[in-house]
Amino acid sequence: MATDVIKLLAQVFKDDTNRLIHDAIYRLYTNARTIDVDTKNNWVVKDDDGKEVSIDWTKVETKVKEIEKEVEEQEKVKETKKASGITKLKALGLDDDEINALMGQ
Repeated sequence: MATDVIKLLAQVFKDDTNRLIHDAIYRLYTNARTIDVDTKNNWVVKDDDGKEVSIDWTKVETKVKEIEKEVEEQEKVKETKKASGITKLKALGLDDDEINALMGQ
């Protein structure tokens, strides 16, 4: 089961898969301290005492989707604020070249 979920997540999230899975595990399992993945994509999560933590991969999959939505929302907010800032700078009389210079573009 875990391998199927990991493969699905890998397809959905490509390069960010491991980062998102790590984040999801740490959010779901507050006792998790280390996460190791071997070359066969077997995940081992351990607590402070080095004991293996049992992982519900369905919960991890759900949490990864929630995290992805959070990231998308943060990007939308960032773009909205950028557009708002540009509009305000133009209202102050700055032209596109001046705005781009201020933004480091």
